[in-house]
Amino acid sequence: MENNIDLERSLKRLKTKRNLLVVILVVELIIITLLVRGFLENQNYEGISIREQEIDIYNYEFEVYGGIVRGSKAKALCDKIKNHNLSASDASQLIVLKEGKVEESVKALTEGDDLYLTTEEYINSIKLKIMSGKTYKISFEYDPDTGMITTIGIEEIVIEEGENTNVEQ
Repeated sequence: MENNIDLERSLKRLKTKRNLLVVILVVELIIITLLVRGFLENQNYEGISIREQEIDIYNYEFEVYGGIVRGSKAKALCDKIKNHNLSASDASQLIVLKEGKVEESVKALTEGDDLYLTTEEYINSIKLKIMSGKTYKISFEYDPDTGMITTIGIEEIVIEEGENTNVEQ
């Protein structure tokens, strides 16, 4: 009889220990899952957040046109902006195209003006003014909160003979 009672106590202790181990394992799995999920959502293996990578990729598709370029590349940028704006899912994703330097022209515009400067009609009118044989400087304005390009300026420039500039074709 005593052996049965001892055996029952031992079994109860084992079940309690087993249940405690199961609870500990479940809690550890939850913690590990949350840590891994947080890591994957916020970082890649180099420590750059996924959101930063998305912004870099978004900006890169326009920044490759940046700097001093020939008219043909400036026209291609107009097409890129037009196609981007046509496929944008909301107004916050639209890119404004401006003639001239971005810094000088941005401050004088109202919100309604900005929306017009994103239209296919307006972008086509700028593209028609660009001459393939001329040289242009492409500049960008970035949203201070997101870091994404919001405005692109196309400014015609004259390069003096003998001036050393790297003009991208």
